[in-house]
Order: sequence, then C-alpha cells, then structure tokens
Amino acid sequence: MHGDSGMQGDSPAEPAQPGSGGDAGGQKASGQELVPGVTMELEPEASGKASEHAAPDRIQGQNPVFLRVHLRNSSDADFAPPYPLITCTYGGGAECPEVFDRSVSPTIDGTDKGFHSSVPAGKDLSFITAYAVPAEQMKSLHLKYEFAIDGQGRRALDFSAG
Repeated sequence: MHGDSGMQGDSPAEPAQPGSGGDAGGQKASGQELVPGVTMELEPEASGKASEHAAPDRIQGQNPVFLRVHLRNSSDADFAPPYPLITCTYGGGAECPEVFDRSVSPTIDGTDKGFHSSVPAGKDLSFITAYAVPAEQMKSLHLKYEFAIDGQGRRALDFSAG
C-alpha cells in the first residue's frame, strides 16, 4: 500500500510498476487487467464495527478491513465477471475470511452490487468487500482473486498492502 489510499497489485502476467498504487494525495492505482479493456483495483475504505449478525462469528464487534473494489470497463462490450475464488492471507500465511454483514454497510451485499454484477461498456462498477484481518496485520495483507473467464481460461490478480 502506498500511503493509506491504495493497494499495490501484481499479477503473473503484468507485475506492478513502482508507484502504480495510490498515494496519500488520493490518487487511485491504475489497476490490473482482468480481460482486455477491463481493469480491477482495490483501495482501503473507511472502517466500522461488525454487528452481532456478522459472519464469521469471530468478527462480531470487531473492525474488519473494508476494501473498495473498482471494476473499470473501457471496452465496447458489457462484461459480466464470474465470482472469483478469493484467498486472503496476512502475517506470513494466516487466512482471513471474507466478512458478510449488511448492517455495517449496505454496499456489502446490500445493494446487489458485486462480482456477479454486469459492468456496461464504458462504465465502472464499485462496491465494498470486507475481510477479518487484525488491524496490526493490515500491512501484511495479501489478496488473490482467481477468475475463470469464459473462453480465456483462469486469470489470477494479486494485491498486497505491503
């Protein structure tokens, strides 16, 4: 992460370039290409406490890490992303599950925006996800999103906070 406003990404096909993450001035990362004309980027979002209805149970009353996902479609065709296999780790390999809690933020599954949403040609889609990561481990956060893209095989995008 550069400053507190962006996550650095790398993928096997296109490693991140120095300075490609956001900086403390509020600039956004350029993102990683998911398919030609479609990029994905992550940026930290304001925090909040998980309610007593949050899952997994161990996050209830805690402060999960919120990340805003941006899918940008600059192509001339709509893009319907498949739901990815998400691997979240911190601190050298400890796993961190995705958090589900509509009471924390209506954009966590509450607005029906997410990876299952189509991104129209020339438009962007933005939504929030949350992960159960101890605050002191945020700098070691690593996320891997694996997509099975029709006709294009598997595509893995890696994002690190460090």
